[in-house]
Amino acid sequence: KNRVKQAGIICRDKKFQEYVKAFYAVEDTEADATRVIYEVCGISSRTELNGNKTAQTAFDSLYQEFMKWRDKDVPF
Repeated sequence: KNRVKQAGIICRDKKFQEYVKAFYAVEDTEADATRVIYEVCGISSRTELNGNKTAQTAFDSLYQEFMKWRDKDVPF
């Protein structure tokens, strides 16, 4: 799992930007989405997601919560 790449992709995702605006009281921008990931994961650079197990766990949880939120309106 390449979390560094995944973090970069979701920060540019408009839906993720909407998610962080809704749940973290920030603007819906790529920069604010990046800041939320840094704060939630306790990192100062996405590259830290490579070897920092605590940050990886935090990122995985954030990503899973985002996916649940994103998919809540998707009809099956």
